[in-house]
Amino acid sequence: IYTTTSGYTAFVSVGKILPSSPVATPQAHSRTRKRHTLAWCGQKSASDARMTRARVGGGTGAFFRFDHLFRRWKMQAFVRLDLIQRQLKKWKISAHTYVLFAITIGLSNVLYSILSQDFILADHEASRVVGKEFMAKAHAEKEHDSRLQDARYTRHNDMKEGEFPDSDAPLLMQFEVCEGATNQRISLVSGLLIAHLMNASAVLPMFHSSIFAGQSRTLNMDRIYNVSRLKTGLHGFVDISPHPHGHDSHKFAKSYINIGAHNTMKSQKEWRALAREARMEGRNLIQLDCAFFSISLDDEIAGEFWKIDRNLHFSDEIVDTADLILDKLAIGRDFIALHIRMEQDWIDHCERWENMNDGIIRDNCMTNTDKLHNVFTINGLQKGDTVYVAGGYTQAELEKSPNFDIIRNDYNLVMKSDAVSDGTMVPNAKNRDILALVDFEICRRARVFIGNSVSTFSAMLILSRKQEGIPHIHYNGGNIPLQDFIPVHHNSKQDEQQNNRLKWVFTLTLNKFAKRAYHSMAKVAVQSAQKTQNMDPICILNPNDMLPEVQHEDARVLVEWLEQKGVRILWHQPDWAWKIHELVRSGGAKKNEKWSPLFKSSEAMVSTFMRIDIPLMGFTDDYVLYTDVDIMFTSRIGLDTFPYLPDYLMAGTEFSKVNEGYANAGILLYNIQGMRRTYSDFLNYAFSDKNLLEEGLHYGWYGPGDQGAYNSYYGLVLDTLDVVEAASFNWKPYWEPNSMFDDDDDDVVEIVHWHGPKPVDYHAYFQHGIVINKRYENILRTCNSSFELCSRWHREWVSHARDLNLLGEIEASISLKIREAFEHF
Repeated sequence: IYTTTSGYTAFVSVGKILPSSPVATPQAHSRTRKRHTLAWCGQKSASDARMTRARVGGGTGAFFRFDHLFRRWKMQAFVRLDLIQRQLKKWKISAHTYVLFAITIGLSNVLYSILSQDFILADHEASRVVGKEFMAKAHAEKEHDSRLQDARYTRHNDMKEGEFPDSDAPLLMQFEVCEGATNQRISLVSGLLIAHLMNASAVLPMFHSSIFAGQSRTLNMDRIYNVSRLKTGLHGFVDISPHPHGHDSHKFAKSYINIGAHNTMKSQKEWRALAREARMEGRNLIQLDCAFFSISLDDEIAGEFWKIDRNLHFSDEIVDTADLILDKLAIGRDFIALHIRMEQDWIDHCERWENMNDGIIRDNCMTNTDKLHNVFTINGLQKGDTVYVAGGYTQAELEKSPNFDIIRNDYNLVMKSDAVSDGTMVPNAKNRDILALVDFEICRRARVFIGNSVSTFSAMLILSRKQEGIPHIHYNGGNIPLQDFIPVHHNSKQDEQQNNRLKWVFTLTLNKFAKRAYHSMAKVAVQSAQKTQNMDPICILNPNDMLPEVQHEDARVLVEWLEQKGVRILWHQPDWAWKIHELVRSGGAKKNEKWSPLFKSSEAMVSTFMRIDIPLMGFTDDYVLYTDVDIMFTSRIGLDTFPYLPDYLMAGTEFSKVNEGYANAGILLYNIQGMRRTYSDFLNYAFSDKNLLEEGLHYGWYGPGDQGAYNSYYGLVLDTLDVVEAASFNWKPYWEPNSMFDDDDDDVVEIVHWHGPKPVDYHAYFQHGIVINKRYENILRTCNSSFELCSRWHREWVSHARDLNLLGEIEASISLKIREAFEHF
């Protein structure tokens, strides 16, 4: 049942809104459906016509007059349905009673009209009862109602009675910006984009400075941005109005409308509909409040947002200040810019942000802040590079911060306070916003930008660089919250390369107990990885292995070789290492030596367990590949290699090609965020008193060591372990080839894992007919007699070893093993 009046749409919603509503346009119908309001409307003047249309049966409807009813009521009110419902609950009146009451009111109006003989069954019969003049007036009012805007918007109309709107008249749009400097930039770009969608001329807003001082002052936008370049760059796209009355333009507008825009995320269709409606009603000025997050950027218009941002250049004053700083620092454009947030106000913000009770996981606000050196190393930044540190830090403050202990030694850290020592470059409450813009300009010019993706300052730089394909890193990893609202569409080679390039991680033991054969296998693994041309190799080493009393004789030579091959070295000493050392020292691990030779050496145990710390070491990638060193890459590998991406970790099977629910941990695809979130609980489980002291790091049916811990916790406790059968990324040489490829086709295998027999065992058997380890005799015989592919992979490994001059070491190792076996016999 609907009641329409001049200026209001009133209805009671019972079930669904009928399609024959007087507000029949899609836009108005949508607004009616969203508003869910109830209004009782009375006359404003005796000349106002009041019309009601009621849907009856399957007919077309009927009109009736009830001017007399409104004259008697002499009242007018507009009430939101939710407020009425709240009041009804307060009065303890049920919803059923409320609906019955509403229907009764509606039916009483119909009954009144019938009794007063003003009820007309159909439009075409109306003239016989009320005359053509009345029906013309009724239809005119109906058309007017269909264009009414939602009651949430405030309208101002100074048009005289009888004056008609000019639908082709120019439309002016005025909007505001708000919050910090970066959010004001987003507001400015969003406002200009809305003006483009509305085909309106935009009046530039004022910039708010010193908002953090509690005494905000406004500046003309040309003090912040180069308005002339902006107009030129956007010519033909959006008109920036030289309105002579500036920000008081509404005082001179004949008819204007205020619209709430801040955080409304309206679609482009909604903004265009508002512009059409404004023109139809003769409005020539639209006023918005802050345009921050005012528009939903779908795929169609995201590029237009970035087009405006790309044409937003800072004013000469800000550019000259940035030039002065860079000239004084003498770093040109070949520098890295770092925006790190670790101030107390940021820590407080992160605590509030991460604990918002809305069901969204937010846990990367402070991630890797204490691992900056690892972030630099993992992402291939060269030692000795100049790093411009944005923000309000001084050299004295950085010297006190433990987060910069190692970085200060390996990189040249500079900041704007080094360039100008008179104190003007040290941010305070009054100049913070302006200096933030100077930092933004400097960071924009950097060869590589590193920032915190939760900060809108960093996020805006990261997204704009992502859009343009310029190097960028967010050291905190995880998502970029701003990207949920401002998507990026690009043809960035850098991003495509980053998405296709995996970080490949392996660990090595460099103490005197390490076997030289494992060093040789590590070299072959690196050599084979380089031939795929799509991975960044990273080796994790324990600094304790380099102590003089335990250092392997080849340790330093091996580290130099790795660095020459482009392997990035992470030095890591686990906090839990002492538990393993104590376990082995006390003899608690001796009972498990029969399961693995690793239990004989605490250093070897620490090295293999070290992979569990990968999620905490400063990786910014979403996924990272870990392998043992007894592997060989045979073809390209990327994230598209895996059947799907895991929530925590993915592995291949152990011995059998068939998935029996047990994972081989020699090759793992880590979901860094998922593993980081479960790290603490996993560590407590793996090193619990029962598993450490009673079982000696053996996990029952799930086996010993970190592999047993992973299978037990993620497979049993969390039930989230992803195991792939016959995994091409963890292919065993002794497996029978799949029917999908022939013996001579190895392109479908990415990684060969020398699980069980090592390359030296295969070499001794294939080259000399000798079985060094009797446990592997059946595997070797089957491999040699049945599968040509197996011997081909051995020959490929030998080819790598020959290129690296390792065959002499391998032959010597075979001779040593033969001699040891003979002596034992």
